[in-house]
Amino acid sequence: MNALKAIWQHWRQTETWLLFISVSLAIFACYSLTSVGVLMQQSLIKTSAELMGADRILSATRPAQPEWLAKAESQQLDISEQWLFNSMVFAGESLDAPMQLVSTKAVDEHYPAKGELRVQTASGMTATLPESGVVYADQRLRELLSVELGDQIELGQAQFTLKGWIIREPDSGLSVFGNLPSLLMRLDDVDATGIVQPGSRLAYRYLLTGDDEQLSAFDQWLKPQLPEIYRYRGVSDDDFALSGALKRSDTFLRLAGLLTVLLTLAAMAVICQRFTERQRREVALLKAFGQARRDLIARYSLLMISVFITAIIAGIGAAQGLLVMLAEQIATVMPNLEVQLVASAALLSIVAACGGCVLFCWQPFKQLLATPSSALIQGYGALNLKPSWLWRVLQLLAVFALLLSFAKSWLLAVLLLVAGALSIVLVALASLALIAALSRLSQGQKLSWRLAVRNVQRRMTENRLLLAGFTLASLMVMSIYYVRGDLIDQWRNQMPEGAANRFALNIQQHQVAGFNDWLSQQGIGTSYMYPIVRGRLDAINGEPIQQLVSKDDEIARRSIRRELSLTMRADLPEGNEIEQGTFLTGKGEVSVESRLAERLDIEMGDVLTFDIAGVAASATVTSLRQVDWNSMRPNFYMILSDDVLAPFAASYLASFHLAERQKSLAADLIRAFPNVTLIDVDEAIARVESILKQSSMAMTVVLVLVTAAAGLLLIAQVRAGMDARQQELITMQTLGAGRAVLIRSTLFEFLVLGLIAGGVAVIASEMLLAGVFVLLFKLSAQPHFSLWLLGPGFAAGIITTIGWLQCRRMLREGALSRLRQQISGG
Repeated sequence: MNALKAIWQHWRQTETWLLFISVSLAIFACYSLTSVGVLMQQSLIKTSAELMGADRILSATRPAQPEWLAKAESQQLDISEQWLFNSMVFAGESLDAPMQLVSTKAVDEHYPAKGELRVQTASGMTATLPESGVVYADQRLRELLSVELGDQIELGQAQFTLKGWIIREPDSGLSVFGNLPSLLMRLDDVDATGIVQPGSRLAYRYLLTGDDEQLSAFDQWLKPQLPEIYRYRGVSDDDFALSGALKRSDTFLRLAGLLTVLLTLAAMAVICQRFTERQRREVALLKAFGQARRDLIARYSLLMISVFITAIIAGIGAAQGLLVMLAEQIATVMPNLEVQLVASAALLSIVAACGGCVLFCWQPFKQLLATPSSALIQGYGALNLKPSWLWRVLQLLAVFALLLSFAKSWLLAVLLLVAGALSIVLVALASLALIAALSRLSQGQKLSWRLAVRNVQRRMTENRLLLAGFTLASLMVMSIYYVRGDLIDQWRNQMPEGAANRFALNIQQHQVAGFNDWLSQQGIGTSYMYPIVRGRLDAINGEPIQQLVSKDDEIARRSIRRELSLTMRADLPEGNEIEQGTFLTGKGEVSVESRLAERLDIEMGDVLTFDIAGVAASATVTSLRQVDWNSMRPNFYMILSDDVLAPFAASYLASFHLAERQKSLAADLIRAFPNVTLIDVDEAIARVESILKQSSMAMTVVLVLVTAAAGLLLIAQVRAGMDARQQELITMQTLGAGRAVLIRSTLFEFLVLGLIAGGVAVIASEMLLAGVFVLLFKLSAQPHFSLWLLGPGFAAGIITTIGWLQCRRMLREGALSRLRQQISGG
């Protein structure tokens, strides 16, 4: 009962409430950011899975093994089966009926596995599958076959009723070079067509959906035994169109989470230090009244348990409420965001807060309990013992272990640790140099400026700790802000305003001039006209390619089994960057996409031999290119010099943008050039933009939360030095210093500290950003001139504002009032 009464008395003290608020805010910030990262990443993956049409896709030119499908069903995975084949479709039964080669997709009753099928029928928009004897078709067939809804079309030996135009297929992906118009039908109707016979060329595809744990277990079981001819992929695989954006978004969220952990740990350390210092007077009094050490240990242990339990409930409860409000606000941008309690985030925030107190408050509490009753007379200065180096190393290892467990990347954890260590070293050097310079400049200046400089010099030890915290907070906010900005800018560059939304294929050489003239007459600009020659890579330096590619590299082997679209161009295409060599300056040269070159072990100077319609053609590798495959521009693995492809017949590819008011011209273009295949990618662009908008929203929310965590650290550090500042102000006011002078000197002091912290943070941020972009994102690092111009001033402004807000009450009160509060323990 006495222990509970003592705890209640502590809860009535300001210091306990400050500790409770700090722990609650730490848990709130850590849980909010971590859970937002987890939930938003899940939302992004779900949206991307809808774009792919499933969580996993298994495809091949032969059916899946029955035991694989049985295993998937035993893992409670849903399976949707498809057959894909090319076939001729006729608009009627007469011999002269229009015909067109189409890409047919036969689906079962479980289609679509994910996402929504959108079809325009005579009665309106629908998402239902076609009935038996009914097909849905690509809208291009309206012009190519002169058919309308309700007409009969012939596919193989069967007649079907055309009842819908396909607006969206959730598993169509982002490939814009599918060439053929699509046709959707029931899998049960394939036998009636008589098209699929033994030896027929078709692809089997199985769309798998389920929970993450079930999918992960199935992945581990299936992949080791999967033969080479089968392709198994998910949204995180390198060959999925948006996998790069998703991985960078995930890395950004983990990076922000790590920074928040560091900020909350630092804030907890400062606040716990202040709490224990403010409790020394009470401990000394209790010991003077005969309180035993074990009773004090029990007293403060129960107090800390009560603080943490209530802080956990308050912090996680408030964070969960924030998530609910957040989900309502961004529901239109992130429709797949499902708010739920994230157990891993809750555990991490609790461990971070508790671990922070254990790591950084063990020594202060140890010193607190060692406070003798004589300290009431002798003072407490002699009790401030520095921790041993062994304890410091233990703290560093524990922090690194926490970062590593959350980052899941040695590289990311090391980058942050190096950036933090660099900041501390730079703070020490910069503070000495700048303060020495300010000391010389302050001579002959106003009293308030001289006081500010002398206060900084006099509290050099405390100010180094203060500067380290200020720099850490500035570093975190600047890094997250610029990482977010750079990623969003790169994503926007992938989808610039007026990006091409139509691709024209199969343009014949004699049609090139007429095609360009037709577009010019309509006021439509076209891109470079790419000549396309189909060919297969046959050998590298005379050795057959099949013998050089590892059987374990599925992507590489798939790239050598199919024909490549070879092209020629004199200048480097937009969206390509040269990594090695020089782009096509002579004859018999080829430029190779760098990732394919890495998979096939192609190096500069190698001679590549291509099989083009049974004829061998060779070229020497003179450059390797980095290609942005998500840019919705025509991109190629191989670009050859003109002389290599000149002997071969080529068709041409062009891309252009049709505004909303010009979309009716697409039908006129098909009539003018009936052999040209026109591909509409507006739907694909809209889906890509949706993913990128969600990533941008996630990053914006994360930036706000990291900034809030940095503010918590700044407030905690300023409040930790309030006692020393209060004593100085009392002395200065007693000696006759005016209130205006003290206010200006305090503001100048925070301004100096802010400039030092901001300058150091700019240097550390640039180094951290370069490491993150080059080593983690595999992107080029760019200097941030605005960071150098605005960073120090921004940091100084924020730090000065927070310092003033925390100190203004103390500055406005008189010396007598503050002295009374100090004597009474307030």
